[in-house]
Amino acid sequence: MAFVKPRAFYLNLLAIFLILMVAGITTYFPEWFVYESGQIKIYGLLGILLAIGLWRRWSYARIGAILVTLVGMGALTVASMTTNEFYYQRNIIGILLVMIGILLILLSKPLATYHDLK
Repeated sequence: MAFVKPRAFYLNLLAIFLILMVAGITTYFPEWFVYESGQIKIYGLLGILLAIGLWRRWSYARIGAILVTLVGMGALTVASMTTNEFYYQRNIIGILLVMIGILLILLSKPLATYHDLK
């Protein structure tokens, strides 16, 4: 196993934490984003699997997390455009900003190098 800089390890931990946070918030507090009758889950149980994959440095976990994040961002963008209530828009924009942070972390060069070395 090659020497890994601590920065890449901490970026990996931050990405795992943010993915689990978004998965937990959208699973347990969906009324923050849609009406009570609506359903919204960004990562759901897949977020837990992606977090385990990122932790274990599985070969396609980083790419899968990037794809799921992009799909979730697209869905949230459509949801923010279709709702008229500022309360929902504010929360959706907050989660979108967190997901942009996740995407930037997952696309960073230190994290890519960290996942390529095994």
